[in-house]
Amino acid sequence: MIKDYFEKFGDKACCFEDLKPYMDLDPDNLAQFSALLESVPKSFVSLHEAFRNASHYTPQTTVSELRRLINSFKLLRYSTPSAAVTVEVELKRIIAYVRYYFEALPLGEGLPSTELQHADDLMLLAGNAFVNLWKLTGDEGHLFNAVYLLEYALTKSTQSFLARLILIRIYRLLGEYLAGAGTMKA
Repeated sequence: MIKDYFEKFGDKACCFEDLKPYMDLDPDNLAQFSALLESVPKSFVSLHEAFRNASHYTPQTTVSELRRLINSFKLLRYSTPSAAVTVEVELKRIIAYVRYYFEALPLGEGLPSTELQHADDLMLLAGNAFVNLWKLTGDEGHLFNAVYLLEYALTKSTQSFLARLILIRIYRLLGEYLAGAGTMKA
């Protein structure tokens, strides 16, 4: 049932919120659903090709395909047991989120400044993963990396209140770090 819903509505912005209450699956069903989520196509033109051919670049991925990818990332992140989240897992996720964020930005070219970028959720996922990575390692450098990425995202999507909320959270954490003369609890 969840699989069918994702296949039919995975390209809708509401998909993650709709499926979230039903993600408490037994291990076999979770493994099957996770395999489906991991198989979602990632058909972006490489970032290097986009820059090389900037004058005639047209994204291969549609907004619907991007939403399906974002929903798969959100559902995978939400359904991963906390015991399975390691530094290596978070680093791999951050790399994927950031890569696809930058590769998807051309899909939002020409949007009015009052609109959100289609790829914003990827940067939000990356910001949250950086905060979690900081919790796992205690290295405040991960918080600074999140700030850099989120501040950049706000230059592309000035109305993203969710990016601003994550930034406020991170600035508060960094303020505690600086006030404590370099000691910060994860």
